Amino acid sequence: MAKAKILPFLWYAKDAEEAARLYTSIFPDSRVDGVTALQSESPSGPPGSVKVVDFTLFGQPFRAMSAGPHHDFNDAVSMTVLCDNQAELDRYWNALLEGAASLKRAAGSSTALACGGKSSRPCSSR
Repeated sequence: MAKAKILPFLWYAKDAEEAARLYTSIFPDSRVDGVTALQSESPSGPPGSVKVVDFTLFGQPFRAMSAGPHHDFNDAVSMTVLCDNQAELDRYWNALLEGAASLKRAAGSSTALACGGKSSRPCSSR
């Protein structure tokens, strides 16, 4: 497979690595490919506090970064998962909801979907 020349980039105030590990635990053909902590001072934080996470979902490369509160994570960009049936859709949906809630509880937040869980449920699978 050719190396992707463009890939989705997700900016998190924190917990990008945890979010990537959640996503890769849910979807097949998925993995965390690498985590790099920036070793120099940046506008986003001291050395080591900014992390860039490369990961793969369904064979598609992604990059995420924990880079401080300059831009809140939101649902302005979303991913669509094409499911073969309702059972597959429900399995992913439930795993994302559970994982998102766990991440937010660990961070002390009551906003369960802010880490990237789905914000609207489709009516049916394709």
